[in-house]
Amino acid sequence: MKERTMLADCQARNFFDAPDAFTKKNVKAWLISKGAKGIITANGVAYITGCNARTVKDAERAGKITPIDRCTYTLDDVAQWLYENPRHIAQSLPRFEADEETAGMIKAVLLSNFRGLVRAWDGGEIDDLVNEVISRLIKKRRATVAKTTVVFSICNDIWRELIPRLHFRNQTVSLNDINREI
Repeated sequence: MKERTMLADCQARNFFDAPDAFTKKNVKAWLISKGAKGIITANGVAYITGCNARTVKDAERAGKITPIDRCTYTLDDVAQWLYENPRHIAQSLPRFEADEETAGMIKAVLLSNFRGLVRAWDGGEIDDLVNEVISRLIKKRRATVAKTTVVFSICNDIWRELIPRLHFRNQTVSLNDINREI
C-alpha cells in the first residue's frame, strides 16, 4: 500500500512519449516530468518506464545501477542506466488492454459474425472462446486500427486453426494410416 501512495504523483508510461533528445540531461528531465524525484525505487522506475521491476533489479544485480538502499536508487544513477539502455524509454506502440466493455464487444462480434466458430469451439462454450480472444488481444501491439478490427482478425485466426481439427473429425482413416503414424 505504501508503494501506491508514493507512486500517486508519478505518471504511468505513455508509449508514444520519450525524451526530446537523447542526452543524459534530457533523460533525467523526462524522468522528472513523469514525477520522479531525487530518490526512486525499483517499482517507481518500472512504473514510469513501463518495464518490469525485475528488469530494474536485474540491472542492479549486474552492477549497472548502484542501490543506496534496498531497491532504492538515485535519480542520476537511473538516468545513466536509461541512457545506456534506451530501449526502456524509446517511443513505441502500446499493447491492447482488456476491460469489461472489451469482453462484451467480443461476445457481440462472436454472436453476430462467428456463430459457426462458437458452435465448433469445444462444446459451444462462448465464455471460453471470449477468454481465448482476450488472451490473444492483450498480446497484440496497439496500432491505428480499431480494436474491433483486431478482434475480427483474431477470430479468423482461431477459425483457421480450428478447421483442420474439424476436417479430421469427419474423415475416415484406414488402419494402415494409423499404424504408420505409430
